[in-house]
Parts: sequence; structure tokens; C-alpha cells
Amino acid sequence: MLYCPKCKIHIRGYKSCCPLCQGALEGVPEKPAFPTLPKKAVSNLSFFRICTFVMLLVEILMAVTFYLSHFTFHWAWITMIAALAAWIDIWIALYYRNNVLKLATVETFIGSFAVYFIDRATGFLGWSLAWVIPIAIVTLIAATIFIAKIYRLRLIDYVIYIVFDVLFSLLQAIPLLLHQNPYRYPAVISMTLILILAAYILVFRGRELHSAGSKYMHT
Repeated sequence: MLYCPKCKIHIRGYKSCCPLCQGALEGVPEKPAFPTLPKKAVSNLSFFRICTFVMLLVEILMAVTFYLSHFTFHWAWITMIAALAAWIDIWIALYYRNNVLKLATVETFIGSFAVYFIDRATGFLGWSLAWVIPIAIVTLIAATIFIAKIYRLRLIDYVIYIVFDVLFSLLQAIPLLLHQNPYRYPAVISMTLILILAAYILVFRGRELHSAGSKYMHT
């Protein structure tokens, strides 16, 4: 333990000088009484700025796409609304210090079911199954990994969201088997990508997956 001969006090932790008199210390430093938490790689303000830029980028690209298609690609303005809603969700989560991943996952699931029932109520053209839901699921997976990397989360901290995303993605197989999806390629591609991710986690991150399972089972 460090000692200040002038103030005659003992000081724990790593100090270059006495916090009272700024004088030289004697003795051997020891570990601090409280652990030091690692700093975030990106602050909440920087993360919000990144999300704002991504949202504006999506809005601009979708507006240009909608215009160049002579206002026939209706999914473009749906994507614009979804991007704005996601940005608002992130702002709310950061402002109220909520779990961004949990909020994004729950609202994506609710939104997917909502657009499906809206599609059915408006003649069931299949646009929800063909485009909106596959894009929403892939975007959610990408956002989950992106947020986890930004906040330096361990797999054990966010793997539960990936598991729910995988299970939700596999539900797309039901409309495919029932021949309700008029354009199957986006759904098949989204399921394929997510199954590849699940296989990677299972094979290369199996130990962390097992630890996460034990953690949530005990919880």
C-alpha cells in the first residue's frame, strides 16, 4: 500500500502522488478497491450520430429509387417509414437508457406481424411475405451485430436476441410451404443467411453459446 509521509495516510490503488498534498509517495501500489469499468468504444452521442447518418442515407436512396421507378416501387416509401421509425426508437432507447437491442427486436416482430395482417386485410397481394418481412429480419440481424460491436458486447450478452431472430426467420418457411409467398427468393435468401450465421455461432462460438444458455436457464 502506498503511504504519504507528509500527510501520514495510506492510499490504495495506483497513484503517482498524494491526492491531498501532491507530494511523493512511498511503498508498493496495490490493486484499487473498486474495479475499473472499461470505457465504451463509441459514446452514445457518437452512436446516435452514426444512426442518424444511416437513416438519412436510407431516406435519400429510397426517395431517389421511388422517383426513378416513376412512383411504382411502393416498398421504397415503406422502407423510408421503417427507417424513420427505427431512428425514433433508437433515440427513445438512448434517451431513457433502455435496452436498444430488446426494443429493436420486439418492435421488429410486432411490425412484421402488423404488416402481414395489413397485407391480408387489403387483398393479400403477398408484399409483406415477399419483401417487407425478409428485409426486416436481415436488417434486424445486421443491426444486432452492429450494435453489439459498437458497445463491445460479448456474445453471451446478445446471443438470446440472435436465437429469437433465427426462430422468427424460420417462420417464413410456413407461407412458403403453403404457397402463400408470391416471390420466394427474398425469404429463402434471408433464411439462408441467418442459418449460416447460426451455424457459425454453433461451430466456432459454441463455448460462449453454452455459457449463454446456462446463464439464461439459471435466470
